Amino acid sequence: MQRPLGAPRGAEIDPERLRQGRVTAELTQEDLAKLVGVTKGSVSQWEAGLTRPRAPVFGRLCLALGVEPDALLRESDPKAEATA
Repeated sequence: MQRPLGAPRGAEIDPERLRQGRVTAELTQEDLAKLVGVTKGSVSQWEAGLTRPRAPVFGRLCLALGVEPDALLRESDPKAEATA
């Protein structure tokens, strides 16, 4: 897997995908926080959709969870894109 640089500009992280990735990796919020160098509270806020990680942290999240960046991003809504 290539080293992810971060979420593409304008991309939204899907809190549920992040949580599911963490659970699949058999990590607690505290475990994941330690791996990426943030607090447990930060991970909790990301999973609740209250905040989102900055690009460098997003890259470390992908590495820690063993996933490609797209695995943590929201599905785009084709209808919304057509009207934009």
